[in-house]
Order: sequence, then structure tokens, then C-alpha cells
Amino acid sequence: MCLSKNKGQKQRSGDMKTPSSPAGKPFSITMIQDASGWKHDFKDGRGSIKSYGNWFLRLKTPGHSGIGIHGSTNNEESVPGRASEGCIRLRDKDIINLKEKYAYVGMKVTILDEEQDNLPFEKKAHKNVIK
Repeated sequence: MCLSKNKGQKQRSGDMKTPSSPAGKPFSITMIQDASGWKHDFKDGRGSIKSYGNWFLRLKTPGHSGIGIHGSTNNEESVPGRASEGCIRLRDKDIINLKEKYAYVGMKVTILDEEQDNLPFEKKAHKNVIK
């Protein structure tokens, strides 16, 4: 999976952080949306491009909007990694599998606080850089 560019609890729109769900109060899927035609401009010179894969699992995240779990069309190499603007990004094949086999409206989703340490994929990347 790909998480937000910045670590820590989401505070405001545009902070490039993924919100974690409060202890004992998981988020829930409010909509499963066909995102196959959705585009986004990441302000990186590529313009408005298809960006969300086939599905967007919209989450109810009190205090924040537009947060969900989606694919990674045009940026598969970002998974695993840190490139999201606040959502959780999966490989396209994984979001399809999640939607087809597991996800449903009302499903509870817990997003754990990532703490401030590096995640396993970050430790591995850092280790490879040192060699």
C-alpha cells in the first residue's frame, strides 16, 4: 500500500497526511464508486491524468472529506511507498480484489496510527540506500 507523503495525524485539508481512526471508533465505507474515469492533477507536470484505478472506497472520516482507498493507475511504482495526498493507495489489481471479494458499504475500516517510525518498506528502502 501507499500512504500519505507526510507522517502523522491528518489535521487539515492539503496537509498530505492520512487520518488514523480513533481507538475503538473505526471508519466505515460509505460508498463504493466507479473511479475508472476519474482524473487528478498532481501538479507534477503530467496534467490531469487517470489516477484512482477502477474503484474508490469512500470512507467516513469525521472532520475530513475525500478520504478513501483506491487504485494507483499511472503510478503503480508508488506502491508500496509514500506518495498519497491522504488516501490509501493500492495496486490496481488489489483494489479490484478488495472490492470484488471483501468490501461493502458499512464495512468498518481501522487505520492505525503509523507512529513516527519508519514503516517496514521504508526501513528496507533506507537499508538499500546505505549499501
